[in-house]
This record gives sequence, structure tokens and C-alpha cells, in this order.
Amino acid sequence: MSTSIKLARFLLHLGVCGQKTERGARIHCSFTQEEIGLFIGACQETVTMTLSDFESLGLLQQDGSTFVIPSLRALEIYAGQVDYGRRPDGNV
Repeated sequence: MSTSIKLARFLLHLGVCGQKTERGARIHCSFTQEEIGLFIGACQETVTMTLSDFESLGLLQQDGSTFVIPSLRALEIYAGQVDYGRRPDGNV
């Protein structure tokens, strides 16, 4: 599994518990990028580059240790974790 998929799934795990805002799921990540790398089996530099890639793709907004995931659904699709039985509003 690629680092980007692992990181997307890690963020999804955090995002489920995130504060819902009009901008998306807002999460405060108390982990350093090095610690995130340890969780997903990647070096800190790769985590940094992948987070930047996610920002470029519109999957993530980052401000220090605060992340906003504009669309959990889009990140689920990217991570290959789509539940096709669930409607886009999250209901079954």
C-alpha cells in the first residue's frame, strides 16, 4: 500500500472524530510529522511531501497542527475506502 493511501487512511481515522465546520472536518493533530511517519511506516520528509500533495489536490488544508478535511468523502474515495451503500450525506 502506498504512503499516500496510508496517510489518507490515517487522516480519515482522525477526521471521523473531528469538529464538523462549514469548511469541513477540523482536527487538531497532536502528532508530529515524524510520529505520523512512524504510524504509517514513512519518513518525516515523505509525510511532509504527501501532506503538501493533499493540499494541492484540495483534500486537506493545513495550518500548523490544525487540519481541515473539506470532504471526508473525497478523502475516502482517494483512500479506496468508499462504502457505496452510504449516501454522500453519510446516511445509509
